Amino acid sequence: MQSVKRIAAPFFRILASFLIALSLTLFSTAQQPELAANSHPPASVDPSGAHPTSPDLPIPSHPFPQHNAYEQGTILPNHISQEEMDDSVKSFYKAWKRHYVLPSTRQGESYIFFEGTRGTNICVSEGQGYGMVIVALMAGFDTAAQESYDCLYRWYKSHPSTTSPHLMAWTQKKDGNSLEGGAATDGDMDIAYSLLLADAQWGRHSNIPYRQEALAMIDAIRHQEINPETYVIMEDNTGKPRNRDYYDMRSSDYMPDHLRAFRDATGDPYWDTVINNNYRVFRYLQNTYSPEVGLVPDFIKNIRFSPESIIASPGQVNTSGQGSDTSNVTGPGTKSKIDSASRSSKPKASRPQTVESTPGTGPFPERDSDDVNLFAQPVQPNYLESKYDGVYNFNACRVPWHIGADFLVSGDPRAAAFLTRINNWIKSTTKGNPDNISAGYNLSGEDLPHRYFEALCFICPFAVAAMSSPDNQEWLNKLWDYIQHFKLKDFDYYDNTIKMLDMIILSGNYWTPAPPAGTFTASHHTQSPTATGNTAR
Repeated sequence: MQSVKRIAAPFFRILASFLIALSLTLFSTAQQPELAANSHPPASVDPSGAHPTSPDLPIPSHPFPQHNAYEQGTILPNHISQEEMDDSVKSFYKAWKRHYVLPSTRQGESYIFFEGTRGTNICVSEGQGYGMVIVALMAGFDTAAQESYDCLYRWYKSHPSTTSPHLMAWTQKKDGNSLEGGAATDGDMDIAYSLLLADAQWGRHSNIPYRQEALAMIDAIRHQEINPETYVIMEDNTGKPRNRDYYDMRSSDYMPDHLRAFRDATGDPYWDTVINNNYRVFRYLQNTYSPEVGLVPDFIKNIRFSPESIIASPGQVNTSGQGSDTSNVTGPGTKSKIDSASRSSKPKASRPQTVESTPGTGPFPERDSDDVNLFAQPVQPNYLESKYDGVYNFNACRVPWHIGADFLVSGDPRAAAFLTRINNWIKSTTKGNPDNISAGYNLSGEDLPHRYFEALCFICPFAVAAMSSPDNQEWLNKLWDYIQHFKLKDFDYYDNTIKMLDMIILSGNYWTPAPPAGTFTASHHTQSPTATGNTAR
C-alpha cells in the first residue's frame, strides 16, 4: 500500500503540472479574438492582440481607420472622440465577423450567415455583398481581411445566376446549392462595388483579378438589371417587357454612390443617366405621396417617363410652395421579406402615448417642374412580400442610409433635398427621442400597427441621414449612443449587418473606390454635447 502511495504522489504532481500548463495555454488562446475565420494559420500574432498577421499579405492602401473625406457641411457625432468611435467599430466588427463569416464545406470558400430565417437557407446574395463590402473596408485593422474577402468571393463565384456567370444566385441552402438561378439586384451591386474596393485596397496582390471581375459584373448588371427603356433599377435579372414588374423597382436597390463608382470605373456616362432617372423617381414619389414626410415605399410600380425626358440632366427642385399630404397607403400585414432574414427584433416594454407628426419646416415643393414628365406609384398590398409592400417597411428602411451615403461622398443637392424632409419629420415625430422610432410607417408618417419595437435596420439609416446637416447634431449624437447600447445577441443578421455598415459610415471611415474631385477632408473635433456644429470636412 505504501509503495502505491510513493508511486502515486509524483504521478499526481506531474499530472497537476500538466493540467496547469494546459489551462494557461487555453487561457492565453482565449484572449486573442478569432478574426481570421476561414484563413490559413497565421505565422504570427499582431502585438495588439486584435488579429492574426501573415507576412505574405500586402498592406492595404486604405487601412482602417480612414477618417475619410466627406462633403463640407456634413457632420459626425461630436460628443465623443474619434478614437472612441473607431474602437466601437472595431469591437463590433470582431463580434460580427466571428458570428457571420462562416466557412463553407468547400475548401477556401466562406459565406455570410443568413441568420433568423426559417427553412434551410443559409446565405443570400444581399448578405454576401454586405459582408464583402464590410471586410474590404475593415482591412488594416483586420490583417486577415484579404484572405477572408477572397473566401467570400469564391462562394459568390461558385453560385452564379443561370443567366450570367457574373451575377450571383440570390439564395443558397444548407447543402451549399442554390435554391434557384435568379439574381437579386442589391446583392449584385454590393458585390460589384466590393470588388472595386478590393482592387483599391490590394491591387494586383492577389490571384483574383478584382478589377476585371468588377467590370464584368458591372456590365452584367447594366444589361440584365437596369431597365433599358427607363434606366431605372429593376428588382432582379428576370425582367422582360411583357412581365408585370418590368417597370417596377425595389426602392432600396437604388445605391447612387455605387453607381458613381461604376461610372468612374467604366468611364461610361450611361451610369449618370441611371443616377439621374432614379433620383427623379424618388423626388416624384416624395412630392406626390409623401410631401411633408419624405418617405418612399418598399416597392414602386408603373414607372414611366415621357420619351423626350428619358435622358435628362439633373432637375432643380421647385421651392415655390408647400404641398399637402396625399398619402393614403397603409394597412395591417406581416413583415416578411423574401431576400432577407426574418425581421425579429427586440420588443419594447410598453407602448408610449402616440407621438404626433408635425410637418417639416420646408419650403417643400407642391409640384416639381419635372414631375409632369414621369409617373410612378406605390404598389398594392401583397404585391410581392407582404401587405406592407406599398409603405415604408423592411426594404425602404435602407433608403435614408443609401441616399445619406451618397450625399456624404458626392454632395449631390438632390440627396440633400431628399434627406431634409426625412430628417425634419423623424425628429419631430419622435420628439427627438430615438426610442420612439417605430419599425415601419405609412407614407403619411404614421406608425404601422403593432410595430413598436427596436429595429436597427430602421434606426441606423436615420443616423446616416442625420449626418447631412449641422441642424441634426444633437439628434445624431443621441442616435449614436442609442445604437451603441445594443449588443450583437439582441438582433439577427439583417439588423446587425446594417448596423456594422452604418457604424463605419457614422465614424467617418467610409470611402469610395474613386472619390469624386472636390471633396473635403473629414475632421472630428470633440465638442460639448450642446454644441451645434461638428463639421466633417
